[in-house]
Amino acid sequence: MEKAYYLKRNFDGGVPRQAGKASVFCDENVLSFDFECEEQNVVARGAGYNADIWEGDVYEVMIRLDCPCRYLEASVNASNTAYCVIIENDGKGAFKIERRLPEKTVTHSCRAEGGTVRATLKFEIKALQSLGMPAGTPVFNVFRQDFDESGELHLSAANPTGRKTFHIPQSFFAF
Repeated sequence: MEKAYYLKRNFDGGVPRQAGKASVFCDENVLSFDFECEEQNVVARGAGYNADIWEGDVYEVMIRLDCPCRYLEASVNASNTAYCVIIENDGKGAFKIERRLPEKTVTHSCRAEGGTVRATLKFEIKALQSLGMPAGTPVFNVFRQDFDESGELHLSAANPTGRKTFHIPQSFFAF
């Protein structure tokens, strides 16, 4: 199964500052997210796996695990630095990191060239199921965090949350 999602401004579903799309592929072995986004001002922060890369531009996915408010969050930035954790969310906007996952959990790549960023986050279905993802159709959302030249943050999503955060599990959807 494969499907492409055009990213929309997260706060109101409008046209984002820079266009982007995420193509999602899923079969019995792999769940993969491929981003292709315009990028005129790359802001990559954080050094080393599971560093605070969200302080810069990131390409991100959240995948529901064993209950609606427990999910895997994975991101990659233009320096090809990745972040992968399990989040517990109270469903009202407050969340905490349950645990950081080893780098082998996600295969990642990211490169910026010619005003475009191409990023991939790829997971083995068996590994996701061992973390609590039920068998069947994955439930997820894809996001982009983009800082402009003045440092202002712009958020976009396949299914916008309507808020200034991505951590709204009610915005996740089935493939």
